[in-house]
Amino acid sequence: MNTQDQTHRPFFRKTLYELKILSAEVDLPHGTILNIIDELSFRRTQAADQFRKQLALKFKIRGEIKRKNPKSNTRIADRRYKNRSLEDMEELFYRNKGKPSKNGRRTIKYILHELEYRNTKRSRYLKNEITIYTTLNAPGIILTPKEKELVRLRELGSSVEELRLRFNLSRQKVNQIFHKLQSLGKWGDDDIKSIEDELKMADLKTQLSLLTKATKKNIFDDYKSGHSDSLLIKNHNLSKKILSLLIENEIQIGKLNRRLKILNLKKYKKNTELYIDIERMVKAGYSREKIASILGVTTSMVSIHFSVMANRNFYVSSKYRGSYDIDLIEYRSKIITQMNNNKFTKKQIASELGISVHGVQRHINLHLVKY
Repeated sequence: MNTQDQTHRPFFRKTLYELKILSAEVDLPHGTILNIIDELSFRRTQAADQFRKQLALKFKIRGEIKRKNPKSNTRIADRRYKNRSLEDMEELFYRNKGKPSKNGRRTIKYILHELEYRNTKRSRYLKNEITIYTTLNAPGIILTPKEKELVRLRELGSSVEELRLRFNLSRQKVNQIFHKLQSLGKWGDDDIKSIEDELKMADLKTQLSLLTKATKKNIFDDYKSGHSDSLLIKNHNLSKKILSLLIENEIQIGKLNRRLKILNLKKYKKNTELYIDIERMVKAGYSREKIASILGVTTSMVSIHFSVMANRNFYVSSKYRGSYDIDLIEYRSKIITQMNNNKFTKKQIASELGISVHGVQRHINLHLVKY
């Protein structure tokens, strides 16, 4: 539809429901009401006609609001195919699309103009077909039939990888075709960006497929052990994007849980030495209070050490272990793991469980992390 016709019909893009909401507003200007009724006169449905009559009665508008043809220098402003069925227009289009004559081009313009007034799935599909055809056959566009078919399928929703496999082309060749159209102003910048993103993702997946099962297993084992991303990248000679894609794929299919805590090797070694000393004291029969006085900490801190030691398979006598609500621990562990896999923050997890952020971190240290 041309710009003048859109100005004449300011509510052309509004649905009937949106027009009903708009007309229900308080203190609506009289001009807006007339525009709504005028727009409804274009709609060829019983619901639109009934709603137009209701508005006319409600706002006491006498007479019928007739369509005013917009002033235009082109003959296309008239709906020449208003009474034509969609089947007739499809047949006309396919009959004339191969004709370079002036009459053939004019017929296609009339069909495209009429389809602006139709809003069915078939009419939208035909309109899309005609738009693609006019784009690919515009002056200055030099594409082979194979390239034209490729562009047509892209417009209809095919991915770059599907096109590449179907036409046996390289990814760079597909990219070049669309960049050629972009340079002529016949292809949008947004889709060029999405094509480039798809190509990058396809390259990453290719690199990912080159990794052996043994390599992947070693990466996952190190990830579960709490190694940082930088350490994984260094040890396994990966790029950051490859590592991220590999881990995310495993998390999405449920084979891997998102890391809850990154291993601090210095702290880990220091704590290990501490737990070995505590284990000796426990085997020697020292009381909780005596262990606390030797370490210079409170008995509560000693209890926390015992919990971590039990989690890391150090020897802790049953008399030193506190009583835990097993069901509550399992419930919190399940919620924390699920929400962490879905990239929720510790603050959001704490809110869901009704505990503090410190409580979430403490639960992770005591019951979920093995280091």
